[in-house]
Amino acid sequence: MTERLTIRIPDETPALIIEWPSGVQFTAQMNGGACDHAATEGVVIQLPFVHGLPFCACAGFNDAAYDRIEAAVNSALHLGCHVVKRIAIDRAADNQEAWIHCVASVEVDTGYAIEARDFPAILAYENCD
Repeated sequence: MTERLTIRIPDETPALIIEWPSGVQFTAQMNGGACDHAATEGVVIQLPFVHGLPFCACAGFNDAAYDRIEAAVNSALHLGCHVVKRIAIDRAADNQEAWIHCVASVEVDTGYAIEARDFPAILAYENCD
């Protein structure tokens, strides 16, 4: 039987988990004081510091909160990440504090050129507990 490698993303490290069949599962604490743990298979891209992520958003998110999160992450990406170009939050998904479903536009090497492609992803960041 093959053991699955599971890596915990530290709370202090905002990251995007690009959902991809990598054989590695990433997990993080989410959902505020409920201290739930979520996991998904993929590839992690560490983000630069993102000022303005909602700490203690256990009551849920509204469009204004999603707009603030997207603006904060996309601003940080513009300043400090050259692989991920932008994110767009999937507002219909079951998003929780510190575990937000999104689409990430990522630069990939096709073998012929570098081009941006969209991938499902998880924005993971520090949980409030």
